[in-house]
Amino acid sequence: MTRMNPLGKPVYAFLAATILVLTAFTVYTSAVTIELLRSNIGGDRLATTIVRAGENLNRPLVIEPLSGKAYIPAAKLVLPAATDSLGEVLYRYYPPVNGSTAELYLASKSDMRSAEIPLLSSKDVNGLFATVPTFQACGRGIHITFQPEKEGAAVATKRLGSGTTAYFYDEPKCQNPDLLDYAKQITSY
Repeated sequence: MTRMNPLGKPVYAFLAATILVLTAFTVYTSAVTIELLRSNIGGDRLATTIVRAGENLNRPLVIEPLSGKAYIPAAKLVLPAATDSLGEVLYRYYPPVNGSTAELYLASKSDMRSAEIPLLSSKDVNGLFATVPTFQACGRGIHITFQPEKEGAAVATKRLGSGTTAYFYDEPKCQNPDLLDYAKQITSY
């Protein structure tokens, strides 16, 4: 004997219609979201998020008030006072872990701000993502390691007082000769 739904066929028709409407609504909202991203409505928020993420990777150097010397305490490194033309220098330091070498990045805040302009003024998502590599390169600035890297040639080296050698690498998409000259003045303490 076959059991029948006490409500009958109208319930199945209602469920089918509901599923059809929900599917159509999902397709419509997905299309609207894609179109909004393409037209950059909401893309400003994405660009701002990318900029904030890049800015939060770096921190300001610790400046000694009297001499203006700039310290990187965790790395036990010091730089002379930066010139006004160089502006604020930021750093990112990764200590050695499990036998890896320590890594230091020195970036110019003004270079980062210059790279933000095309990112924040992009007209669409494709244009926005086309500018991200330059912004990232400016955020890395000068990369300093204490063992030679396997890829790429160092643009400079310097023997530090601690007995280690610093290897300097610059970013092809965001070169700043003044920042490189400043970075080469680094000493250990």
